[in-house]
Amino acid sequence: MSDNDLSVISNIYPPEMCKLNNIDALEYAKKRILDCHNKRFKEKRVIMPFVSFVNYNKNGQSFKVKDDKISISRKFIGEVFAKYNDDVLRLASGYDFIGDTKYIYSIPLSYPMANGKNMIINRDPLKAIELGNGRWKPLIKYAQDSITLSWFPLYLEGTPIFPALIAKMIADEVNVPAENILYNVIKFNLHALVSAAFQLRESDNEFARYLGSVAQRQLETIAELRR
Repeated sequence: MSDNDLSVISNIYPPEMCKLNNIDALEYAKKRILDCHNKRFKEKRVIMPFVSFVNYNKNGQSFKVKDDKISISRKFIGEVFAKYNDDVLRLASGYDFIGDTKYIYSIPLSYPMANGKNMIINRDPLKAIELGNGRWKPLIKYAQDSITLSWFPLYLEGTPIFPALIAKMIADEVNVPAENILYNVIKFNLHALVSAAFQLRESDNEFARYLGSVAQRQLETIAELRR
């Protein structure tokens, strides 16, 4: 993979996706299999072999996490489908497939604000406050020189103004203009995703072209080109 490909990829995908750490092809394949069959449980990653037998669908059933188990239950007619609370990038990097999603989250980013602090946006949707009706709000962490959000939404199916609503809630708490938050988050995400979608599809590397297709699907979902 070329240095240019790696530079584009590093803007939107976890660095470990392209770091083999001097392991051979078989060991890397084992690592990816383990990565694709686990779930967070009590702040740990646990292996879930049964996930292999439950296909993904954005309208599927959510996993239920309790103190002693992780389960999926419902009366299914035909195939059992599970829904992950992930977006296109997460499905591709975590489970190695491209799928349609109900959510799109911002890539990790940081930018300076007019008040002299840095706005830092992470990508951890599990750290959230429930608002009701299937909606959540990111956690806010304050430091002397920064404000950190656990995540930021770019898209929620059926609620096109959700990113603006979250921006307004955050703005009211941190005392910065909501439009500035929304503008910067969208700007940095589009710059990274458009670059990946267009540049990686011309790559000589098959894996890089695959990641370019993932970035394109992320953009299509944000633009509501996929239903």
